[in-house]
Order: sequence, then C-alpha cells, then structure tokens
Amino acid sequence: RWGVAGLPPRPAPVGAGPAGPAPPPPRGGGARGGAGAPRGRRAMRAFWMLVHFLGLALWLGGGIATMVGGITAKPFPAAERLAAYRISSAVQRILVGPGAIAVVLSGIFLSMPYMRSGAMPGWIGMMTGTGVLGALLAITLSVPTAARLGRLQLDARGELPEAFTALRKRQVLAASIAGGLALVALGAATIGRF
Repeated sequence: RWGVAGLPPRPAPVGAGPAGPAPPPPRGGGARGGAGAPRGRRAMRAFWMLVHFLGLALWLGGGIATMVGGITAKPFPAAERLAAYRISSAVQRILVGPGAIAVVLSGIFLSMPYMRSGAMPGWIGMMTGTGVLGALLAITLSVPTAARLGRLQLDARGELPEAFTALRKRQVLAASIAGGLALVALGAATIGRF
C-alpha cells in the first residue's frame, strides 16, 4: 500500500509490533528467580552496605575525636581534664562501640556470598580478619576502659586519682591498635582490591 501523497509508508521501528514499539523488559525480573527476588536482594545488600559504611564512619570518627580530645586536655587542670575524659567516654560508648558492632554484623552479611562460593578474594580475607580483630579490641577493651575513665573523680587532694595514668595508657594503646586495624581493613577494601 501507498501512504499519504502517494509515498510509500515509513518502515516500522525495530522490535515494533502492530501496536507500536515493544515495551522494555521488566527491571530485575525475567527468567531469573521472579520479578521481586533480585530487586529485594539488591535492596538488602544496599542496606547492609549503608550500615557498614555508617558504622565505619562512627568507629573511626569517634576514635579520632577521642584522640584529639585526649591530646587537647593534657595541659588542663585536673578537674577540667577529667571532664574532657567524661566526654571522650560518651563518644566511645555512643559512637565507637555501636559503630564497631555495626561493621562486624554488616560485614558478616556482605561476605556470605563469598563464603558460600568458597572463593574468597585475598582482600576480603584481610578486610574481614583485621576488621573483626579491631572491632573486638574496641568493644572489649577500648570502650570499657573509656567508660572507667569517665567515672573517675578527683582524689582527696583535688588531684587526678592514681588509677588515671594506667587507665589512660591502656585506653591509648587499645584505641590505637583497634583504629589501626580498622584502617588496614579499609585499605584492603579500597586499595587492596585493585
């Protein structure tokens, strides 16, 4: 047949049927496990990635804030110095502890596909090992020590109590090692994977 003004009709677009172009395939659906399953898995993985990054930010950010606060408070008088350590204690309990727990829990979920496949890349092994060890140090040593520092009071002479020096050294050592291991895990997940 001929179209308007005696010209041949325009060819139909590729993939077009009698009713026009074919609709695009459904996102995440098709023959691979139903329409909702892949999208649901992607959403769950995205959620745990958010938890992982947020936990790492709380852990490292709280650790850096504690370090800066401790260094800044060194020249303060005894009462003000203990007040600064009470703030650092709150930072450790509210930010560092929950952040480290969130990193470990989300990391376990995110690494499950690699564990099931039996082919875990080296960078994931390093990230998991150093991250779990650092989180355990933060949760079991750094946070409880910071909590004890935050409960200290001035002695009868108005000076720092005898336990302060030992607790502060333990806190510095534990937080430094835990934070260093967290940085190694972060490096493994970013630089080490390429």
